Amino acid sequence: MSFQRKDLHGQETLGERMAVVRKEAGHTLDEAAAETGIQAKYLAALEASDYASLPGPVYARAFLKRYAEFLTLNPELALRRFDEEQRVVAPLSGAHRFSPVRAGVPRAMFTPTLWRRMAAGLVILVIMGYLGLELTRFVVAPGLTVTEPPDNLRTTAPVITVAGKTTPESTLHLNGQEVSIATDGTFRETLTLSPGVNTILFQVNRKRSRTRSVTRHVLRDTPPEPTTPPAAG
Repeated sequence: MSFQRKDLHGQETLGERMAVVRKEAGHTLDEAAAETGIQAKYLAALEASDYASLPGPVYARAFLKRYAEFLTLNPELALRRFDEEQRVVAPLSGAHRFSPVRAGVPRAMFTPTLWRRMAAGLVILVIMGYLGLELTRFVVAPGLTVTEPPDNLRTTAPVITVAGKTTPESTLHLNGQEVSIATDGTFRETLTLSPGVNTILFQVNRKRSRTRSVTRHVLRDTPPEPTTPPAAG
């Protein structure tokens, strides 16, 4: 269907024509809004030629073209008719009928489709964040702090205490032997020393994670044997 140029006074306006076509097609404003993604209040403003209620000239033309296509009207002729009506309305009103839009800050068109897409994007971000945390949890090596013994300890004791803390639910090995870990991640064991330098290797990991290692060196001195004093002559 095409539009013909008409006098605005006492004649059918572009908005009135669109309202007639929509009603003849059996569509409500809410149905048209759902199909076009344009809020019903803006469609109502187009049909009422209330262009001051629209976000701005750029949005008005975009809305009008989309609405005309939905109504199977010629969008180019609709835009031309829109421009003709604006040239008549502007001098009569003494000012542009569009609400001003701050430069560089266009108004967002939050349509139901846009809201659904934003919600879906948020869900995807949350899932990706959760998976990333879980992947980090399994791949990164557990923490490990050895509080006893200090490195390069020198002692004459045959037995020392080894203690520290790691990430709960980890597996800890001391020189290749598994060590029990408390529910809070702490551990404490005794270790027999050999004379000389003893190397103590702590290794902790979790399933599919990297292994964290800490080494301590302990020197066990052998106390000198007591000397027997010479017998008296």
